[in-house]
Amino acid sequence: MRGPRIPPHSAFGLLRHSHPPCDAAITRQLRTLIHRIDPQSRAFSSSSATLSPIYYKSSSSLPLAPTIRHLLSVDPHTLGPDTSPRTIHGWVRSLRAQKNLIFLQLTDGSTPTSLQCVAPANTKGLHGVSPGASVRVRGELVKSPAKGQAVEMKVVECEVVGPADPETYPLPKTKLTLEYLREPHVSHLRSRTQTFSAVWRIRDAAEEAVNEFFKAHSFLRVHTPIITSNDCEGGGEVFRVEAEDRLKEYIAWMEVAATGNENTAPRVEGRSEAGGPQTPPEDGAASHQSSITSTDPTSPIPTTPPVALRPFFTHPVYLTVSSQLHLESLLTHFPRVYTLSPCFRAEPSNTPRHLAEFWMLEAEWAWCDDIAAVCDVIEAQVKSAVTWILEGGRAGTKRVQRGATGLFGGPQGEDRAMPYDPREDLAVLAKNVPGADGLVEALGRLADGTKPFLRVTYTDAVEILRAVGGGVGAGVGGESGGEGVEEQDVKAKGKKKAKREEMIVVEVEVDANGWVKFLGSKMGSTGSSSSPAAEPEDQGTSAPRHLTFKLPRRQFSYPVEWGLPLQTEHERFLAEMVFKYPVFVTDYPAAMKPFYMKVNRATSSPSLDADEGHRDPSRLTVACTDLLVPGVGELCGGSVRETDLTVLSARMEEAGLDASPGGRYGWYLDLRRWGGVPHAGYGMGFERFLMLLTGMGSLKDLVVWGRWAGSCKG
Repeated sequence: MRGPRIPPHSAFGLLRHSHPPCDAAITRQLRTLIHRIDPQSRAFSSSSATLSPIYYKSSSSLPLAPTIRHLLSVDPHTLGPDTSPRTIHGWVRSLRAQKNLIFLQLTDGSTPTSLQCVAPANTKGLHGVSPGASVRVRGELVKSPAKGQAVEMKVVECEVVGPADPETYPLPKTKLTLEYLREPHVSHLRSRTQTFSAVWRIRDAAEEAVNEFFKAHSFLRVHTPIITSNDCEGGGEVFRVEAEDRLKEYIAWMEVAATGNENTAPRVEGRSEAGGPQTPPEDGAASHQSSITSTDPTSPIPTTPPVALRPFFTHPVYLTVSSQLHLESLLTHFPRVYTLSPCFRAEPSNTPRHLAEFWMLEAEWAWCDDIAAVCDVIEAQVKSAVTWILEGGRAGTKRVQRGATGLFGGPQGEDRAMPYDPREDLAVLAKNVPGADGLVEALGRLADGTKPFLRVTYTDAVEILRAVGGGVGAGVGGESGGEGVEEQDVKAKGKKKAKREEMIVVEVEVDANGWVKFLGSKMGSTGSSSSPAAEPEDQGTSAPRHLTFKLPRRQFSYPVEWGLPLQTEHERFLAEMVFKYPVFVTDYPAAMKPFYMKVNRATSSPSLDADEGHRDPSRLTVACTDLLVPGVGELCGGSVRETDLTVLSARMEEAGLDASPGGRYGWYLDLRRWGGVPHAGYGMGFERFLMLLTGMGSLKDLVVWGRWAGSCKG
């Protein structure tokens, strides 16, 4: 069947009917331009079988300057005396001068490795070069004779683009503490340091690793609201959102309404009911009734605020503390969803583990009503992301062929930059971050595919803590002090008596799936602590293993009782002293957890008595879990969501939430009324995950622009 006839007067017709006719290659090259100048040709190109679309190719050159990573990716064996000069841009990390040569270490954030630039002392443009200055360097890329670097640049010309006064530059060559780099006068420059540039690259790689996991398991990424009327955590520590001008005027109007003194009312003429500019009346009549302009003391004061003064929203709204409820709404059609988005909490705490603005990774999926399955998904995501980092990220999965056309305007035959390898930055952090010298080894143990995370119920965790601590002030020895057991030093009479820790022998049972059940405890002999529970043996056997291990007495600052929350000191003791490995704590008391968590009526947790809550309502538990990790504490929390409409309504009412039809949370109950399904989910503080990956001890050092109590710079 013949295609449509192309009129000779159209642009395509002129090409087709020319003598001699244009060949197909020329036609394809000109098609895009023809479409721009001849709209009529679109009607024919869409149905013509002879013309194929020309799509953008990723190998096309872009007008972007090459990075240092590009130059360091060049094979030194391809360099010769006829190599064309190259231009590179960056910032001077350090500078040292010899008699006739100047050595510059140039960095641009694309790699932890700096490029050494060697310049004769009389090189044009070197005047004014100092640490912190931005420069443009032109020269020849050559094979480096020095060890530790494959290539270096022989400088022909240098231009200072942005000078940096060495007298005032706040990042001297001396090693700087993390506390100093957090100071307001320098925090905006800390990305120039080797440590923080490594952190930001690891952060980018971690996000890619997380996305790789969820995409591999068919999760849909969505963007959830920042402004919301929900407070799903119920803590009340939220930021209220309101238009500032409206809020000031509304407060002033409320004062008028309360005192009856209208002379103090704000003048709002010029504001329309919609809040925008108001056009003055043409006939000179009085302004709109919504304006408060009268000073007549006999004028009636309205009982409701004028529209121009009413709050922007019709009900209180806040900056989001979690995207969970919005994600749940998508499970009415999509089976698996996740988001990585900012969250805000107005916690007054100013500790290394609190931020007012942070990022939260949250996932929800349908057809799940088993807390053990929730633990499985969390564990898989954590291990997968850590493994992705340890195996080199994109560099470990895909190598770019050498000899391709330069992506950033480079000449034919110039290599592209090799993909970023996060292992380079792990080595930097292990060297620079205090206490992170064993970072790679610790991550390797965590990512071990043969060693599952341990699991213990809240009830058993409390029993272990009570056995070791015996309540507030009851412990002796350990990190928190105590009298200890005195031992006379017979070799040195009169000297101070040495102390030794009193040990507690704890007995547990661990099944093949990693569930730990507390069996009992007793006083033990003195000696070093051990934790066989963190070293499961005989992975192939399904029989539970009976384990006995020693722990030092510990005096806790907060009480340990069933029904009380586990404090940070309790969580870290479990992860770092008892199990010395990541552990899920499950099935917390219902009274301390949010309304949306499913009340346990049956459970898959082997060490939880499913009937205990029915015998004593105060002992009701919910199907939830917190993952505790050494060095971090609580990394994430998840739960099976409550789907029983009656139970959910009752729990929301107990929490003081308006779940009536049309109420603030009425829409959430609708998700259970029409086609609801069993589902579960979890949330992970992304900065806490970065603590795990980087070895950094404070969340404040894991965000580019930190916001916490008393600090919001920029």
